[in-house]
Amino acid sequence: MKVTNGVEVLLLDPTFPRRDLWQAAAARQGIGRVLARTLLVWAGIYLLTTLTSSQPLFPLARSRPAVWLAIMILYPISAYAQEVAYRTFFFHRYARLFSRPVTRIGASGLVFGWAHVAVNSFAAVFLATIAGLLFAWTYERWRSTLLVSLEHALYGDFVFTVGLGHLFYSSARWWGPAVHG
Repeated sequence: MKVTNGVEVLLLDPTFPRRDLWQAAAARQGIGRVLARTLLVWAGIYLLTTLTSSQPLFPLARSRPAVWLAIMILYPISAYAQEVAYRTFFFHRYARLFSRPVTRIGASGLVFGWAHVAVNSFAAVFLATIAGLLFAWTYERWRSTLLVSLEHALYGDFVFTVGLGHLFYSSARWWGPAVHG
């Protein structure tokens, strides 16, 4: 039988606790902390954007609201897929290699950051590594792919909303070089 993705690998592994793919009860327990941290991260992203960008804030929502709305709706699907790979699968598959929580969190965050090398931006790799460490901490604490995916989606949607999306995706391909979002 050919296995094509991380979810299949997890579902075929009899030692994998399938509840970790959702864990709604853990998500309910951790949502308050994640939302509080999200507000702090949003403040940091907003500050970073105002200090480093020469573009006006919220450029994509202002100039291309339909594209912005599509990102707001579709990005959480991407966030869930990424969290299955970089947290749920990674933590299960490499549990023996990274047996201490701090090493699991560190390795997961670094791998997640490095995956962003594909967008050809040091800033994206750096910021994704920081985010990856936060996501890994959330997953380590709650073991809920649902909760960590929500956190990831909230960060990602805000990055695109406030005007830093161009760091994580080539803006010229979608909405032209004059708009960074």
